[in-house]
Order: sequence, then C-alpha cells, then structure tokens
Amino acid sequence: MPVTVTEIKRVFRFQGTEYADPAPGQPPAKCLELLSVTVPKLNNAAVETPVVEKGKEVFNIKEQYGAKG
Repeated sequence: MPVTVTEIKRVFRFQGTEYADPAPGQPPAKCLELLSVTVPKLNNAAVETPVVEKGKEVFNIKEQYGAKG
C-alpha cells in the first residue's frame, strides 16, 4: 500500500487574523520579522509553539508586554 505525503502549509495567527507564510523555507522568527513590516505590532511579539488545525500548521503570535521604566 503506497504512502501519501501531504505538505502542510504554515500560517501565522495574530489577534484572530491569519497571515500566509511569507517565507516557507525560513524559521518562524524570520517570518515574524518579515510580517512585522506590514503589521507593526508584531515588532513586540513572539511566536508560540505550532498546532495543526484542519491541515495547516498554525503559529499563534502573542504580543509581548514589558515593564516601563
């Protein structure tokens, strides 16, 4: 019986919006850097561990809040 290999697409989710993977061959941190050009709030964000949902590898992006001063 032949084995079928299906490629899983990566997506990045931030505040309920899914963004397509801007650089599939790059690590998630580099993709976050590329996405931050169009979504400035991502400059202070971190990528969480991915989960597989409906045939997609979903990287949730969480805002980082720091202490002032």
